[in-house]
Amino acid sequence: MTRLCENFPNELDGARVLLYTVLENPETLYYTDGSVWCEIYYYAVCKYEKYKYFYLFECTKDFSVEADSAWESIEECKNEVKNRNIKWILK
Repeated sequence: MTRLCENFPNELDGARVLLYTVLENPETLYYTDGSVWCEIYYYAVCKYEKYKYFYLFECTKDFSVEADSAWESIEECKNEVKNRNIKWILK
């Protein structure tokens, strides 16, 4: 079951949030040396007004964007997430 996040921001790093998901279990990002970088609690698909691409943001518990990638479509963003069983929430 996908949980809503009542206080999920409408904007992240200046980009409008279109979709988001709350991870059941946080995912760990690592530095190249194997040490822990951060824990990811949310994914968000976002759009900057002046750019044609959609962005997949990986966010910490406090909504800090720690990693992102640019894609030509919302579907491409969603397909980048390893866990294909997640449910996306329309913002």
